[in-house]
Amino acid sequence: MKLQIQQQSLRLRVTEAELRDLLSGKSLRLDVAFHGTSLFGLHVACGSEKSFEPGPVWRLTLSETALRIYGETLPSRDALVVGLTGSGGEPLRLEFEVDVRDSVRMRGPTKREGR
Repeated sequence: MKLQIQQQSLRLRVTEAELRDLLSGKSLRLDVAFHGTSLFGLHVACGSEKSFEPGPVWRLTLSETALRIYGETLPSRDALVVGLTGSGGEPLRLEFEVDVRDSVRMRGPTKREGR
């Protein structure tokens, strides 16, 4: 799992295997430590609704229905775009995508490429 952070925007890229793990009920973890001290953590899970809980470890839950629908479009360069809102402040934009090269290896070429 890879995470890119920009102004009010998060981009999360996973592999086909990680998408399968999410859809089978497993969570994904991204933990960054330095000299034995946790600097950052992100835990991603699949659930009935999307949610985001910031804190020492960010906890992100994505809608299982939305992930399954998105999975049916793969391989694709398009991301599943989710708006994350909280009480006050600006919303966050989340772009969730499966690595297109990994999808092509696992699923074959896109429809545009002669699938």
